Amino acid sequence: MSNQPNDSLSPFEHRVAEGLTLLSDEVQAILAATPDDYRSALAVAVLEVHAEEEKSDYGRGLYFGRALGIINAGTVLDVITFKQMEVLMAALRAIKPR
Repeated sequence: MSNQPNDSLSPFEHRVAEGLTLLSDEVQAILAATPDDYRSALAVAVLEVHAEEEKSDYGRGLYFGRALGIINAGTVLDVITFKQMEVLMAALRAIKPR
């Protein structure tokens, strides 16, 4: 048995958790108040933007676009405020590939 605390998480939940760790405390606090589906989708999209450098720029661009779409949808659907959207957009721009 491993000593890691997240052994009981599914592979998807691991990806969500890993994506969330790439974000600041402020962004994590914003996402904590959102529905699980929204938070999970955005966390996985952020993780994909942060993918290994050997991934193509085109592929990473698609992931970036997906993350932008999730953030915009959150604003349109009143999941997040416009101000929160600005914070999330700034955080997304700061994500760098591994």
